[in-house]
Amino acid sequence: MNKVITLLTDFGASVHYPAVMKGVILSGCPDVSLIDITHNCPTFQVKAAAFILWQTVRAFDMPAVHLVVVDPGVGTNRGALAVKVKDRGFLVGPDNGVLSWTLHGTDYIARRLDAPGDASLTFHGRDVFAPAAAVLACNPQAFEDMGPVVTPVDLPMPGFSRNRGDIHAQVLFMDDFGNVLVAVHQDDRIFVPEKPLSVVTKDDIFEFQYGTYGNVRPDGLCWHYDSSGYVELSVREGSFARLSGLSWDSRLILRQ
Repeated sequence: MNKVITLLTDFGASVHYPAVMKGVILSGCPDVSLIDITHNCPTFQVKAAAFILWQTVRAFDMPAVHLVVVDPGVGTNRGALAVKVKDRGFLVGPDNGVLSWTLHGTDYIARRLDAPGDASLTFHGRDVFAPAAAVLACNPQAFEDMGPVVTPVDLPMPGFSRNRGDIHAQVLFMDDFGNVLVAVHQDDRIFVPEKPLSVVTKDDIFEFQYGTYGNVRPDGLCWHYDSSGYVELSVREGSFARLSGLSWDSRLILRQ
């Protein structure tokens, strides 16, 4: 297996925590290559991290160790995991559902990671997950000697339902541009490209033209299937998330 570790956290870019984790990793596996997925995952948003990890791991055609620390339950009795995924390498992170979307449809074995007695209450990224990732990158066989086999927590995937022609769908993801992904995939064959789309939020109704950003006037609304195949709602050179006031738990009604 290639000695590659990716890192995904919500620590932000202005703090030292990612560098501390990298120091621990390099102390344990000096010749590993480190790839930052992002350290600006929306704070405390396990669903956002689950989506980012899922989409990122799909892009790796070689095994790697994917390390995630989006962990609002740190210091509690939430579990910690190392997961061996067939043909994908390993996932390391808290057992709060953040790994589960990446595991769907795969052949995997999950083992519990126990925190050492001197571990910090609030920095398991340094004291639990980074050391485990380093061990797995340099010695993949060490996985068999880690903790007992467990069943990971599953984070329900956002979805949609039908009601008299309306599609009631959940927000799936929101990026830094304010684009909003809705949990309707092009493979669901519900919305026809080239046709407009009406979107009803709690407070308003929005009319979207089909196309990409350059197909509408500045501040115009457009919808399309994004690179992951999900319905994306966008404002040209603006933010639909801000315009609509949507949150990570919001539900929408879509009509075509």
